[in-house]
Amino acid sequence: MREGNNAELNDSQISPLNASNFVNILSSIKGVHPEYEERLQQLINKREQTLEKARLYRNYRLECVEKMFDAETRQVEEDYMVCFK
Repeated sequence: MREGNNAELNDSQISPLNASNFVNILSSIKGVHPEYEERLQQLINKREQTLEKARLYRNYRLECVEKMFDAETRQVEEDYMVCFK
């Protein structure tokens, strides 16, 4: 880090999975632009929304596959029962 900064950053403070912590660290450093912080927060919020949408879609697709599997299983069981009656 350059001299004159009020905060020392190390690897334990910055992690790719903890962006909000990074925002907090940046805001403690003198000279951080408010526009940058606002835009960064917008990007973080958009990322979280995108991840949530992806989780919801994944869960929806898994539920669809499970329902199809159950329907096919029932059909096979019915066919089996008809053949051996």
